[in-house]
Amino acid sequence: MSASSVHSLPRRFAEHWDRLAWLRPGQHLAVAVSGGSDSLALLLLLRRHAERRRLQLSVAHFHHGLRAEADADAEFAAAWARRLALPFWLCRATTLRPEMPNLEAAARRRRYRFFSRLLALSPPAADAVATGHTADDQAETVLLRLLRGTGPGGLSAIQPVLRAGRGRILRPLLPFHREELQAWLRAEGAGWREDASNRDLSRRRNRVRHHLLPALEREYNPRLRRRLAALAELVRAEEQVWAELTAQDRRLAAPMEGAGLRVKTMRLAALPLARLRRLLRAWAQSGRGPACDFVHLQAVTEAIHAAAGAAPPNRPRHYRLGGLVVRITPRWVWLRPAPGTCGVILKP
Repeated sequence: MSASSVHSLPRRFAEHWDRLAWLRPGQHLAVAVSGGSDSLALLLLLRRHAERRRLQLSVAHFHHGLRAEADADAEFAAAWARRLALPFWLCRATTLRPEMPNLEAAARRRRYRFFSRLLALSPPAADAVATGHTADDQAETVLLRLLRGTGPGGLSAIQPVLRAGRGRILRPLLPFHREELQAWLRAEGAGWREDASNRDLSRRRNRVRHHLLPALEREYNPRLRRRLAALAELVRAEEQVWAELTAQDRRLAAPMEGAGLRVKTMRLAALPLARLRRLLRAWAQSGRGPACDFVHLQAVTEAIHAAAGAAPPNRPRHYRLGGLVVRITPRWVWLRPAPGTCGVILKP
C-alpha cells in the first residue's frame, strides 16, 4: 500500500460521500462501531468531514454477548464516543447463544433490529445508520453466493443503501479495501479490536476469507477481490434497470376478486424469456411461501410457452411457485396464494 494512497484516503472518501449525497445538512447519522478496523475507520473518516457537511454523528454498538471480550469491545466503542464527544447507543443481546443454529444469521437479524429501533424512535435517534462493510466483504459475499448458487440479482450482493423502517442503512466503505483502511489507521496512530471469531474456520465466510480467496488470488488473479466487487457494482446498476422493466410488466395482469392475479397466456409467452422469468419470480416473492428456485421457474415458463403454442395441452397445468399456485390454460394464467399464504394480495 503506497503512502500516497494512504494519505489520499480521507479525500477519496469525502468525494465518494459527496457524490452520493445520502444525507442533508443537519441530519443525524449513527455510526455502527464494533471495534474492528473497518467500523473504526468509518467513524474517524466521517468525523473528519461531519462538521463541513453539518452532519450530526453518534456511535452505536451492538453487544452480542457471545465472547468473553464482548464487554471490552463495548467499552472500546464507548471510549471512542467519549473521546470524540459523540452520543453513544448500546444494545445488549439477551437471546443469542453460541449453540444456536445459524448463529451468524440470528446475530445479524438482532443487530439490524437494533438499528431499526434507533431509526424508529420518536424523535428518531438517527436519520440513517452507517455500517463498515468494505469491498472485501463485498467480494466474499459474491463468491459465497456463487458457491451456494444464485441468480443475477444475488450477485449484486451487499447493497450500498438498505431501507429500514423510516430510515436507511448506509454502507459508505463499499468502494474501499480493508488493507487501505488499516494502513490509514496505523498512520493515524489508531488501534482497533480484533475479533477472534473472525478466525474461526468452522464458519464458511472465514474459510473463504482466509483460505479460498487468497488461494484464488495467488493461483489465478491477484486482483480477484477488486474484480468481484466491481462485478457486484455492475450487476447492481443493471438490476435497477430490470426492476423498472419488471414493474412495467406487472401491469399485464389484472387482480381477481379475493386474492390473486389473472393474465393472458399469450401476453406472457410473448415476453422475452429473461423478462418472463423475472416477472414470475417477482410475483412468486409477493407471497409468504418458500423460495422460488430455478427448476420450478423453468417448469412454469415452459408450460406457458407450451400452452401458447400450436398444440397446447388438453388440460390445465398446475404448479407451485414460491408462495403461489399457478394454473395455466391456453387462454389464461391464474396466480393465487398457495394454501398457508391466504390473505396475500398480489399487486399487478
